[in-house]
Amino acid sequence: MNDSDFLKLMQQSQPVIKTVFVDIGGVLLSNSWDGKCVKDSINFFGIEAEEVMFRHTEVASLYYCGKISLDEYIKYVVFYTDRNFGCGEYKNFVFEQSKPNDEMIKYIKFLRGHFRLKIVALNNEGRELNEFRIKKFKLQEFVDTFISSSYLKLCKPDPEFYKIALDISGSDASEVLYIEERELMTTIAGKLGIKSILHSNYKITRKEVEKYGFYLPEETLFG
Repeated sequence: MNDSDFLKLMQQSQPVIKTVFVDIGGVLLSNSWDGKCVKDSINFFGIEAEEVMFRHTEVASLYYCGKISLDEYIKYVVFYTDRNFGCGEYKNFVFEQSKPNDEMIKYIKFLRGHFRLKIVALNNEGRELNEFRIKKFKLQEFVDTFISSSYLKLCKPDPEFYKIALDISGSDASEVLYIEERELMTTIAGKLGIKSILHSNYKITRKEVEKYGFYLPEETLFG
């Protein structure tokens, strides 16, 4: 079956999916600030690893859930002692770690436009980084609703996070397809009746999405 025949077959029945939940860090963009990024900062600034990593694990969830600011996080994790660099320099490093996943961004844009899907971003991310990344990579141009842990004061994979996301987006679980990079998140969402795809890369995710009837020829996407 060629691409044209497959497309016609898919168009014969309307997809039941109306909304796509998509993770930002690890899917649309690089992870914003996680353990790996902290280790990179340790190497870059030449600071002590064990104590900094310990402090990060102590307060990371507080930052992700919007209970402390980025400045408070940095002060506790890094500037508990005098440094030969400034807080602003370290903060700039934090923001500079964000990179786009161009293929996935373009793909989600096409899905939204071609199939008229509602796109809802779900992420565990501190407020400052969340807002910076939305603006820098113009995510608001194709994401209809942003649901962040820093807004809800609640982190994935808490089931309540997904229940609130369904309520805010006005979506029924049976009509949602969730693209996420972490297996635990997809497992918890699946228990609520949300169909989930474990993302590893663009090509594999695209094949999985097509199983739900959302087929687009390669030349349509990247021609």
